[in-house]
Amino acid sequence: MKHVFAAAAAVFVLSAAGATSAQEVFLGVYWHDFSDGLSIGDYEDGAQIMGGVRSAPIESLDFVGRPSVYLLGAVNTDGGTNYAALGLSWRVQLSERFYLRPGLGVAVHDGDVDFPSPFESGIGEAERQRRFRRGQDEIDLGNRVLFEPEIALGYQATERLAVELSYVHVSHATLDYRY
Repeated sequence: MKHVFAAAAAVFVLSAAGATSAQEVFLGVYWHDFSDGLSIGDYEDGAQIMGGVRSAPIESLDFVGRPSVYLLGAVNTDGGTNYAALGLSWRVQLSERFYLRPGLGVAVHDGDVDFPSPFESGIGEAERQRRFRRGQDEIDLGNRVLFEPEIALGYQATERLAVELSYVHVSHATLDYRY
């Protein structure tokens, strides 16, 4: 299932790139699933290979800073969670070459959701302990659709090439936390 999702996400991003006449195309390798104070971390291994497209700034959205629309796909190199995301990002110039790029989107992923509660009535102690252990050893992403905030610090190296150091987070923000 994960390979089907990853392939579908890649086809979606690549076909969207041609259909939207992208202003920017990006590709990156990300450190995946680490403890950073916001994330739970340390459940999955591998790197995240991410690619996507961004539109030109949308002039009609001048009242909110002329964001660009982005579409991205991320595939885990070790069989972990893959996802596709759609959102808005803003390029905020800091100097002639440096900029910040905050963004906010929604992501759809192929990771685990809806682990059974260890507090369910009528289950035995062995099952309760198994469910607790699963919650300690695996990540329950809680929902198939997640928030996807991101931020990047960029450097415009040439007219056609920029380099960004970015942070991308996917989360359900504990909005449906059950226990």
